[in-house]
Amino acid sequence: MQAAWALLMSLHYLAWPAAAEASIPVRGVVGEAVSLAADLPPDFEVREVIWKYLTSKEEIVATFFKGSVETMYRSHFFQRIWLLGNFSLEISQLELGDSGTFKALLVGTEGQLLTRTLQLTVYEAVSKPTIRVFAPGSDPPHSAGSGCEVFLTCAAERGSGVLYSWQRGGGTLGNGTHTFLDEGKVLKVRLEPSDNRASYCCTAANPVSQESTAVVPWDSCEGRADAEVTSHNSKYLLFILLPLLILLFAVAVLGIILCTRCSGKKTLKASEDRANVEMQPV
Repeated sequence: MQAAWALLMSLHYLAWPAAAEASIPVRGVVGEAVSLAADLPPDFEVREVIWKYLTSKEEIVATFFKGSVETMYRSHFFQRIWLLGNFSLEISQLELGDSGTFKALLVGTEGQLLTRTLQLTVYEAVSKPTIRVFAPGSDPPHSAGSGCEVFLTCAAERGSGVLYSWQRGGGTLGNGTHTFLDEGKVLKVRLEPSDNRASYCCTAANPVSQESTAVVPWDSCEGRADAEVTSHNSKYLLFILLPLLILLFAVAVLGIILCTRCSGKKTLKASEDRANVEMQPV
């Protein structure tokens, strides 16, 4: 019965002329609660209240009529929404899908009409980001005392509406040696030996939270140098040892062939001598 009344009253008040009203932005965090303020004037005495959630169709979520509060059982917010004593609307256990426009129609005891429009945006809090450092190989190989180019990638596993920013040693990044890629998730840096202790910090943030992680990327440059030196030495040894091994193998095969032939000749001569002895008359 009260739901039907709320619908009729809503249609009635929508027919009233109303001045354009800007939406009030409200931010919420997934899993937490948020309050949508009715923000009543001091001398305004409430007689009736309708709170609506404006989707493709207007959904009534809570009402106040003749001193009785009701929340709609078919609402997306059922058992998560309350009308407070000051007629503000509280939503608990927020979900990303709760983002949207809410509108309050408030009727005073003298027939005055107030409206409040609030734009709720729900964010998931960001998790601590992970930084990975990539030092691609170079040609000619990296040598001791030279610089190194690295790519730093930053990613937060959780969070909505996340923006990424970078700092070097707690300060801003200098011009000319840094390049931002993939909307700030990737930082390309040219490092010199003097940067062996320089730290780079990535901050993942949205309007309701932020987390940071720092690394010293020069360690990856040194690791790359060691790998390149090892690879270079391996190639050097391969070019020297491979021909030598082939030569030794050829000499061994030739030796086996010669030994086989010599052994065959000796066996043949011994057979001929034995045959000559047997043919002599007794």
